[in-house]
Amino acid sequence: MGALLVVPSTGLAAQATAGSYSPLPQIQTTGAPTPIPPSSVVLSLPKDMYLHQGAPTEWWWYVGTLHSGSRTFGFEINAASFISQGFAFSQLSLSDVKNQQHYQRTTPYLPGKAFNGSTWAQSNPTKAWTAGLGSQTQQLSGVQVTNAGTGYTHASVTFTGDGKGASGKVTLNSKGGVGGVLVTNPGTGYTKPPKVVVTGDGTGATATAFNSWVSATAPASNPTKNMHVQGLLVDDPTMKRSRTISPSRRSANRSTSGAVASTRRRRM
Repeated sequence: MGALLVVPSTGLAAQATAGSYSPLPQIQTTGAPTPIPPSSVVLSLPKDMYLHQGAPTEWWWYVGTLHSGSRTFGFEINAASFISQGFAFSQLSLSDVKNQQHYQRTTPYLPGKAFNGSTWAQSNPTKAWTAGLGSQTQQLSGVQVTNAGTGYTHASVTFTGDGKGASGKVTLNSKGGVGGVLVTNPGTGYTKPPKVVVTGDGTGATATAFNSWVSATAPASNPTKNMHVQGLLVDDPTMKRSRTISPSRRSANRSTSGAVASTRRRRM
């Protein structure tokens, strides 16, 4: 199932950095809450809303509820980079409560043409905040293996379509089949996902290209508020496409599909 999620929200960047930290304070279980002293606060807003250059891990993560008439949907949008491990990924999920259906997609991005660890999110606090993985205009961000095939000891992949420049690499599983296809260059000029052709010394492997993306923006005046988050979900493994969910900043504005976001919350 494919679904476009557009979510206005508030949020913070989460990061992991190398170094030593003071022990966590003891958990208070009784009495009125004790405020954290300023000397123990490690976040400084709005600066820490932005990308931290050099951080080995960083992500933005959103969870919320959508309503369409009497129907309720849960959503989750996550964009993360793991620079120290050489990749990034997006995770999108949508749960249809009435029909007891869950749709999800995780898309990896490799450094290079598909992902730049220094520019995938804005790091300058004087500018409007942005973060994004994948592209709304490109037509290739990932590949789903539909048949692993057999007998492969090596394999390669090519993409054919009305664009140019797309490339990827194949990983094999322990049974001699294709375990996955990673996009190394999404190419340019494609008006629809290109055809995927797997070649090698085995037989039977097939795969389908798809486009999935996450995009988040917020004004420079206060990027911790009025955040606008969008994500295109193509379900794994069905590849089915469905309605577009597109609420506005007011969080209860009806979209072209009739879906409404009446509540929203940020999870980090």
